[in-house]
Amino acid sequence: MKTITFFHPVDDNYGASNILTYVLSFLSKEYKCIVYVPKITKKMSSTLKELHSDSVIFKECPQLPIAHRAMLTPKGLLSWVVKNILIIKLFVKIRKNTDIIYINTLSLFSLSFISRVVFKKNLLHCHEYLEGTPHGKIMRLFTYLFSHCIICVSEKVKNYISVKNASKYYIVRNGIPDITNNSKVLLSKEKDKVFISFIGRVMPEKGHWLVADAVSKLPKKLKNRIEIHVFGDAPPLSSHLFKDYQTVLLEKKLTNSIILKGFDANAAKKSYKYDACLVPSIIVDSFPTTVLEAMRAQKAVITTNNGGALELIEDKIDGFLISPNDPQALADLFAYCIKNKNDLANMGLKARSKYLNTYTITQFQKRFSEVFKQHA
Repeated sequence: MKTITFFHPVDDNYGASNILTYVLSFLSKEYKCIVYVPKITKKMSSTLKELHSDSVIFKECPQLPIAHRAMLTPKGLLSWVVKNILIIKLFVKIRKNTDIIYINTLSLFSLSFISRVVFKKNLLHCHEYLEGTPHGKIMRLFTYLFSHCIICVSEKVKNYISVKNASKYYIVRNGIPDITNNSKVLLSKEKDKVFISFIGRVMPEKGHWLVADAVSKLPKKLKNRIEIHVFGDAPPLSSHLFKDYQTVLLEKKLTNSIILKGFDANAAKKSYKYDACLVPSIIVDSFPTTVLEAMRAQKAVITTNNGGALELIEDKIDGFLISPNDPQALADLFAYCIKNKNDLANMGLKARSKYLNTYTITQFQKRFSEVFKQHA
């Protein structure tokens, strides 16, 4: 049995981690899979157990050289360089028992070079879109020079990361497992009120402040007819953002309209009880898992038109595409949803149909395997 050694920047239950657990759930049936993360929290292993896959081995690797904006200081860069040097020792140790290095996310881009140093084939699974940033250009060049295969989660990502006409770039759109056999249209019981779920890290880039600005523009009578339930905590390196957002909601008197629920591992399952799902990212979201989860839940999706969601949602057919910087337009859309709740149900039916036709875990496995087996 061949061995795949995976490197991943965080053991959590958010987008790229969830997609990796799905990949592990089917690759571990054919390969020995070892996953290195900076700190084991058992969140990914718990998800794998739910998927009836418990043969994956997790190992802690605090010296993983993770690239992120907060490290763009002299001290941060020095720490990153040191970690790259330290990780070489691990690569030398594992190379005899590893057939392929699997690098999950662009934040570990330097591992493609180190894989080459120890003469090991590497595959990079790119979930990010960093067009227009200095570090994004460096990552793009590194992956072009040193990765053997680059899997892109969307056409948007491929257009950013690919160089020239190199054949090493592939688009493999994600898929997720179905968690219900319910074919009924579920809407909240209160006819005069609309309930919307919003799942994701609490941070300006994900649109939380945009949503607060939009709701604050609603007339009072409409504010009383909408509840947006926010599931998620702040990023580990910016934990203050959760309290900052609480303060914003208090100052704008929105605590009855926007309700912070904190992190909830069952948030995706709970979204079935809502009328619509909100994914209002300001930044380019490469191929948001939360949109797929909303489609699976038979919900109309309200999402921004600047990222991979454009490859998933048809405006006013199975959801709504909004501008990432227009709180008034979003406020108008909230008003429409409050007044036209039944339209959301019809959109939800179409969204689930699209999910079943294209984005199930089985279809994802087929797309992924066609590419992976060319390089394994």
